[in-house]
Amino acid sequence: MVYRIEKTTRTVIYLKKAILIRSGSTKNYPIRNIKCTGKEEKINSLREGMHVRLEGMLVLPELPRNPGQFNRRIYESGKKIDFYLENPTVLEVKEQRSGVREVVEIWKTEMMNRCEKIYPDAEAGILEAMLFGEKRELSGDIKELYQAAGISHVLVISGLHISLLALAVAGILRRLGFPMPVWVILSVGVLAGYGILIGQPTTAVRALLMFFVLQGARLLGRSYDLLSALAFAGILMLLDNPDLILDGGCRLSFCAVIGVGWYVSEKNKIFRSIGEKEKRKNRGKGGKGSSAGAILENIRAGWYLWLFTLPVMLDTFYQVSVVGILWNLVAIPLLPVIIASGGLGVVLAGWNIFLGSLAGSPAYGMLQLYQEIGNISEKLPVGM
Repeated sequence: MVYRIEKTTRTVIYLKKAILIRSGSTKNYPIRNIKCTGKEEKINSLREGMHVRLEGMLVLPELPRNPGQFNRRIYESGKKIDFYLENPTVLEVKEQRSGVREVVEIWKTEMMNRCEKIYPDAEAGILEAMLFGEKRELSGDIKELYQAAGISHVLVISGLHISLLALAVAGILRRLGFPMPVWVILSVGVLAGYGILIGQPTTAVRALLMFFVLQGARLLGRSYDLLSALAFAGILMLLDNPDLILDGGCRLSFCAVIGVGWYVSEKNKIFRSIGEKEKRKNRGKGGKGSSAGAILENIRAGWYLWLFTLPVMLDTFYQVSVVGILWNLVAIPLLPVIIASGGLGVVLAGWNIFLGSLAGSPAYGMLQLYQEIGNISEKLPVGM
């Protein structure tokens, strides 16, 4: 069954629940997912939800030839893609429409079209990746710039995106007067719908599972533990796809949360006691220096985040931005504003393009700052 379609210079379709039938054999071999690439006219006419029968050359994703080169086979296995089907020929098509899937795809396409109307191509591609998990319009140059600065994680839908949406939805529902059990259940439903919209990437699935645990704890009147919720999400995800243990994006996501969780956890009392001593000093000074203390706390949190993701960065990319910890002090606080401004701009653009552009202008300005950070990092000898 076709579950995703990408159209650039060539049409790429993704099949799930595939069955392999070898030429000259009657035996069937079940396969998880297949990625098909071709230019045939019938391929271009396929739509999501269709059941198809294809014929072509089945190949494995390529392995890296040099240390540090991108490992496409591990990357694809993390998305449950076992094989590529090259130059496929369409033999049979069965139309099976799904109302929910069509509505989601139409709405997503409309939102992305609005984004492209109010932003230049480069910024539109970045915001489509941030808001909808779509990286088709994200150029390789932009990816390299962000990686050079050590802020490539902002291009991936992560727990921050889920948290912002969850806070917005929960806040609106609470202001409307819904009782706690109702707004908790409704917020879970909205977040689950958002997960379907963005295609359920690994980082978003992890954040959604942790959010569901948080809301479940609220309903049951129990306390929420970040690291326990992370472990629960990891167990469920590995049971569904054990190949995620080698996926760089998945490991980065989990290590980042572990770093943050370790920092804020009461188990790390040695480092937390340093912050408490500084707070007592600041109180003795009548509150003076509180801004400096907050900056210091942010530096420590950024240090933990960088330190815990460092082994994965080295193992996956064979390079790391030394100044990334400093750039993240700028990039991370700006990210919520970019997401809020960009999202509001896309929504308002459906009513009025000028209002959408006006609301989205802060996001545009901050994305320009991100690009300048990347340009500076590429010129620095310590940037890699």
